[in-house]
Amino acid sequence: MYVPDQAKLIKESSNKLGYKYTDLDEGNGYLIKVENKGNYVFLSSGSICSYPINSATSVGLASDKSHSARILTSMGLPCIPGNHFFVTDSHVKLRNPGHEYSDAFDYAEKLGYPIFCKPNSGSRGDFAERINSKRSLREYIETVKQKYTSILIQKFIVGKEYRLFCFDDDVIFGYKKSPNYLVGDGVCTISEQIDNYNESIQGIGISSINKRNLVDFLGERNRSLASILAKDEKLYIQGRANLSTGGEISDFSTIPNEELSKLSLSCSKVMNLRICGVDIIDVSEHNDLSKLMVLEINGNPSLSSLMESERMSIAIDIWVRLLKEIL
Repeated sequence: MYVPDQAKLIKESSNKLGYKYTDLDEGNGYLIKVENKGNYVFLSSGSICSYPINSATSVGLASDKSHSARILTSMGLPCIPGNHFFVTDSHVKLRNPGHEYSDAFDYAEKLGYPIFCKPNSGSRGDFAERINSKRSLREYIETVKQKYTSILIQKFIVGKEYRLFCFDDDVIFGYKKSPNYLVGDGVCTISEQIDNYNESIQGIGISSINKRNLVDFLGERNRSLASILAKDEKLYIQGRANLSTGGEISDFSTIPNEELSKLSLSCSKVMNLRICGVDIIDVSEHNDLSKLMVLEINGNPSLSSLMESERMSIAIDIWVRLLKEIL
């Protein structure tokens, strides 16, 4: 039976503290009550913010990627250039012109292809894709508008990605993020491997890989969808590095680099988030962390990266600290 990671952590932390844990969601873990000495708090997993010490306003602003980028930029923090565009006209009379479907193509031309697109309110790498042409952008919008009302178009940036987890004035941990990749078997074509990957992520709420959008990307590497990777050969295939989409972590540390920590804490203070995840990209020429840019900030960060046995204690300590404060 599937139970969300946050629910598992809340239960373990409650048991460690001697608090009463009650699942109000028939054991599914999406609605929880924790009690201690007559005090109680209701918690949730999933799309509702799990952390009650974060304000609804701050979490809401962080979940809007365009708003949060503008806020951070206005306070002098480095963010990737980008803009938001609506892909449906359901509320067109409630907004000023300049951010409609047609405007997206003009902006993309101004930035220059390739560009990077993602839903303005998406998460877990859903529909986060490199787009190589006007035709691909049109196809992308037609697909994404079935689930989202607006997208963020950004300049395509190459660099090393990092995730930092902040709790008040502390950076609890950080790690490097690597995008998902195919591993060759010497038999299947890249097209067949992508089909297998897409099948594996069905039902978890994450978009599949659009093979047509990979044609140019593969061409730059002298590959095609019909190419066969040698056995154990790796091919990184997307611009999203979320664990939920098959990304990997490395260089995990409870004492992250000072510059990464400084920038992430600045973001958390500006956004007024007591707990947050900050995604940062190193765009320096030599990957020496001398030029950092904020990718996005998450007011409801997952702790799935800590669910490996040797790191689960860190996640439990976070929840123990939180529950002791509020109860």
